[in-house]
Amino acid sequence: MANATIIEPLAMTAITAPSGSAAGFDPAVLANDLLGVVWQAPVAATSIIQIDMGADVTFDSIVLLGCGGALSGAQIAISIATAAQGSSFVSAWNGAAEAFLAGATMPRSGRGKALWLAPVGAPAAARYIRINLSALGTSIAFNAGRVIVGKRIQLARNFSFGAARGVRSLGNVDFSVAGVPLVRRGAKLRTIGVTFNAVYNDEVETSVQPLVERVGTDVPIILVTDSAAHADRQNRIYFGYLAGSPGTIQARAGSYQAAFEIVALD
Repeated sequence: MANATIIEPLAMTAITAPSGSAAGFDPAVLANDLLGVVWQAPVAATSIIQIDMGADVTFDSIVLLGCGGALSGAQIAISIATAAQGSSFVSAWNGAAEAFLAGATMPRSGRGKALWLAPVGAPAAARYIRINLSALGTSIAFNAGRVIVGKRIQLARNFSFGAARGVRSLGNVDFSVAGVPLVRRGAKLRTIGVTFNAVYNDEVETSVQPLVERVGTDVPIILVTDSAAHADRQNRIYFGYLAGSPGTIQARAGSYQAAFEIVALD
């Protein structure tokens, strides 16, 4: 088991698809948080998504969400180039191919998730990222709703027992005077609540509190409750908004408490 991972999405200057897009689909939508609005590739065994961060930035994680189509058996490989190396990727660092799906068990939504964590030897900072997709098959088109590039926060001490998994239902039920149920169905959003009860002072000052102050409750983040390889890892990835009043509390001398409650979009 690995400690929980928090990833804040970094701003991206441009997203393109050098291998092409299906008619009517724009890869730029991969930068918005509307997971139901997808980019779709042409029906082909391979596809490429290319990201321009605008300048060399530090990152170590890439996540794709809301993915559909040819996912079974698909693979992902990452190529990385600095601003000095340029967007041709001639002198880029090239990572090994790995299974596209973060775990074998699919989410209830049926939309897949990919989680790439930089291996030892990957560049710490770069401008250009190429996501190379292969083994997509030639009968169903691949599509995706969001791509996220970020630098993960993994605290030295994991969250405490008492993690709360639940659902926020956006529908409601009322009753008529005759006792007839009046149902208005709505989406059901996953929720997760975890509390880190022993966060070191330097972690609060350099990582946790700055993150909370940047994202507030209106910028989504990624929480992976356990990033270790596992069949159920897709369901351990939450992408959504912090609820309540996020912040940190000095619970005792030398350490803080930080609680994260997330309403997930995925």
